[in-house]
Amino acid sequence: LADQPTRQAALLVKSSAYLADAGDSVRALTNLYRATELDPNNDEYANAVEEQLSSSRRGSELPAFLLERAARINDSQKRVALRKRAAKYQSHELGDFDSARRSYELVLQEADDAEALSLLADDAEGRGDAATAVGYLKRLISLKDEHRRVPLLLREAHLRHKGLKDLDGAVRSYETILRELDPKNLDALAALAELELQRGKPDKAAEALERQLELA
Repeated sequence: LADQPTRQAALLVKSSAYLADAGDSVRALTNLYRATELDPNNDEYANAVEEQLSSSRRGSELPAFLLERAARINDSQKRVALRKRAAKYQSHELGDFDSARRSYELVLQEADDAEALSLLADDAEGRGDAATAVGYLKRLISLKDEHRRVPLLLREAHLRHKGLKDLDGAVRSYETILRELDPKNLDALAALAELELQRGKPDKAAEALERQLELA
């Protein structure tokens, strides 16, 4: 009887087609929904639901369908893809940024997905929540994408300085850039000189300025 849900789903899809031919689109869609609940891994059934939602101008229901389906399947990569699709639709099509944020947070329950982390960092910074933005940026930096680490560390340091007034943390971020990634980074040196003055360390500020002069 292990295949019983799959067989039931196939019967529901067939009945859905008959109902659609008879002009009963509401019951047809209901049966398709039930089929995807019984056989959530079946892409054909899911695509049929999506097409029905689109053709009946019920697109606003798509994110909920995608999220419910994601919760039922075992494939982690497919769960991530479905939740990201839901988040993008909520954000771009519905303008529902709070729901999009929750959907991206679900993505992060699977793994530190770079796209989700980046978008959540942007969202948090846009809302003025520097602490949350820094948290997402730290997780992005830990992914060690060497092409992105310098701009991410610069952004993290700026938020620590201006948003959190965490001068020591900002200095550590700039020093990481100069020590490990780009010893000649002028932006980091200029910011470091300003921070060292604010921390009451004019000798350190002078040192950073002298390094800038050597590179000029």
